Amino acid sequence: MSAAAATLAQSLTYRSGGLTLRPADTGRAVRDCALAIIAVTAMIVLLDGAFYKDLLPSDYVTFYTAPLWPRTMLISLIAIGEEVRFRLILMTAMFALGVLLRGHVSVRWAIATIVLCQIANVGALVLADPIYGVFRWWLPGVVWGWLYWRHGWFAAVSAHASTHLFMDPLLMLALS
Repeated sequence: MSAAAATLAQSLTYRSGGLTLRPADTGRAVRDCALAIIAVTAMIVLLDGAFYKDLLPSDYVTFYTAPLWPRTMLISLIAIGEEVRFRLILMTAMFALGVLLRGHVSVRWAIATIVLCQIANVGALVLADPIYGVFRWWLPGVVWGWLYWRHGWFAAVSAHASTHLFMDPLLMLALS
């Protein structure tokens, strides 16, 4: 990378509060993404298949027991859209606001931003059923926000979209 490109990248990283597109440590990012995919998949499959199976709305069960193709591809595209809106745009803007107001992004600001961005995304679902909503909808988004903060947007979007490749077939089995 040229000196000018490195300076530009450093300036953009500073202005975004440290958020990046690509991970600084690819090996660590791949490991953390794999762990996030496993943890989120296990949590949701266990939650839906063991604890809430008889309480889930019929349209939810119908959706997740429908044929995997093209459903999994479509839900992965929706995941990418969420990552654009709630992480890349909203979270980046809130990190930039932290830099504008304080000159940097503190850990507290970063955590509050991740939490608030996911509330903006799924707050209505959490309010409708707080216990289920927190674990099924809010917490996974916090995981994707954390990945963006620690490893860049490509890590978050890759993990979120890829989760459906594993979770959807397992949900299909658990809910059938």
